[in-house]
Amino acid sequence: MLETKHAESILLGDINLHHPQWGGIYIAANQQVECLLRAIDNGGLKLATPPGAITWQQGTAKSIINLIIMDENLYQRLKRCSPKEEWALTLDHIPIQIQLDLDIKAQPNGKRYAIRKLNVDSFLNIIKQQL
Repeated sequence: MLETKHAESILLGDINLHHPQWGGIYIAANQQVECLLRAIDNGGLKLATPPGAITWQQGTAKSIINLIIMDENLYQRLKRCSPKEEWALTLDHIPIQIQLDLDIKAQPNGKRYAIRKLNVDSFLNIIKQQL
């Protein structure tokens, strides 16, 4: 089970499972897909890949097997999730552009760690002794 309570998560990859939820109403579901669907539901996750968006193509064969799954907080900030054929380096898997509306807070310049004062040789000797 995926634990996402304390972290925002994006799962992405060549999931290689077929289901009408992302492939369209004429796609037969794989037997193994039920485990993935339970994990999505139980984890409070959302499928971000647009239904029917082709993510794999070889000759005339096309499929939606590369999926983007994310938690609800990130899904609410999703601006774009779409395959970009022009980014493909090979002729089969199509890269997916993900754009999120994120508020990034600048970190104040702190002087919490005095790295310049670190005696590197002494520090490395302590680590060697601990190992």
